[in-house]
Amino acid sequence: MQNKGVNVYQPEDALSSLFEQYAPVIFALLRSHVPSREEAEDILAEVFMSALQHPEIMQWDGPRALYWLKRVAYYKVVDSYRLKQRYRTITLATFTNEIHDERDPESIFLHQEVYNELYDSIQRLSIKQQQLLFLRYGCNLATAEIAVFLNRSDQSVRKQLSRTIQQLRRIHQARQKGE
Repeated sequence: MQNKGVNVYQPEDALSSLFEQYAPVIFALLRSHVPSREEAEDILAEVFMSALQHPEIMQWDGPRALYWLKRVAYYKVVDSYRLKQRYRTITLATFTNEIHDERDPESIFLHQEVYNELYDSIQRLSIKQQQLLFLRYGCNLATAEIAVFLNRSDQSVRKQLSRTIQQLRRIHQARQKGE
């Protein structure tokens, strides 16, 4: 017996719609924080698998759903970094070469060297400081949004972000003087 004229909620349709709408945004965000396209695709799949496990997300309005997806992506990237810290297998050369194919080899080498120095300097920060930088510059969240996310005041987040950036500058300058 068929139900004519009755709309049956299909979670697959809602997830498909959510994926079509937000996958490019989340993928671009992930791609800017992981060294390979394949890893970004894997994490993107994990993000939407999480969405499938929480069907209420499909009912949310656009910004709220996007915020939730970005937050899940953030945690998945952090988990991926933690796993890499144990094994330390980051292929920055692949990532840098994909972006700068049009440049001459010397420019590519110099850019990669600067990127590696900055990456090493960031790695010397605490995990909380790295997370704060990722939320602000990786996820492009305003300090007020970060404050809500971390359950802290906006002023506290601004202060911590300023101190983190100052510490990163000191670390980076000390590394340059030491070379």
